Amino acid sequence: MRKLTSLLIIPAVCFGQYESTPVQGLVDFTGSTPLYLGDDNTRNFQLGFPFTFDDQKYRNVWVSSNGFLSFSTSNNLCCAGSPITNSRTPIGIFGVWTDLISGPNPYLKSTQDMFLVTWDHTFEYGTNRQFTFQIQLNSDDSFSIR
Repeated sequence: MRKLTSLLIIPAVCFGQYESTPVQGLVDFTGSTPLYLGDDNTRNFQLGFPFTFDDQKYRNVWVSSNGFLSFSTSNNLCCAGSPITNSRTPIGIFGVWTDLISGPNPYLKSTQDMFLVTWDHTFEYGTNRQFTFQIQLNSDDSFSIR
């Protein structure tokens, strides 16, 4: 059983393959690089270690300005409204999946054992809703959504 640590437990994301442990607070992202992805954009990054997700090993990940990491597509998937279990939904980890206004967001911090992406005080398009969250991938194949 793989490990997921999260502030929010979303069973549909886990598909029975992950054991979840609630956590509190953000990981320190001092020294992170702002990606300035812009509106509805993605960029591909090397993880620096192999990461197994959904029984597949990945070395790269697409970071979306719209609040998720994808292992299967560069599509930013803005505003599609597809259910997370839809067959067209990419293989990925979703922090907040909505139309986000990027600014300098997200921020990236990577080491040989960790790949941390932080969306810091980013707004949802057309609303006053503001989000701060992180997705962290670890070299032991565990991940966190905070």
